[in-house]
Amino acid sequence: MDDPQHRVVRAIGADWFRPRATRALSTRVDELAARYVDKMSAVGGECDFVQEVAVNYPLYVILSLLGLPESDFPRMLRLTQELFGSDDDEFKRGTTSQEQMAALLDMFEYFNALTTTRRKHPTEDLALAIANAPESTAHRWATWTPSRTTRSSPPQDTTPQAPQSPVGCSL
Repeated sequence: MDDPQHRVVRAIGADWFRPRATRALSTRVDELAARYVDKMSAVGGECDFVQEVAVNYPLYVILSLLGLPESDFPRMLRLTQELFGSDDDEFKRGTTSQEQMAALLDMFEYFNALTTTRRKHPTEDLALAIANAPESTAHRWATWTPSRTTRSSPPQDTTPQAPQSPVGCSL
């Protein structure tokens, strides 16, 4: 994504990546790190580091930042692998592009529902900041629907806009 769109979208979550916010997240990051060190220790000397740690740990940190419930982490891991591991037969969903598009639609539906929930029941997380993004930006994302020919990001408006802080977000 290029400016000016990048600047607008980046502003939505900028407060969540400032030092104060990242310090607040450090307890959760440390907890997850300890969990994965304990897992590696428990398997006794050998593990598939990529699958056991390198895939899970960063994803779970991101999902924690978004404020997703931990019970949804396995679902998000599966969808992420289906979307970004689509060239890997072990992870891709189905063999046709329609079957593989279903993973994108599942993720889109999940985050669309999450946005609706955050607006009705605000929380202190990045998902709320995204849900409360400036109307012009939120509208572009909320009205985007994946199609058979779309494999990237939502359509982008080229109208220059001033960056705005997320509404309803306090750190």
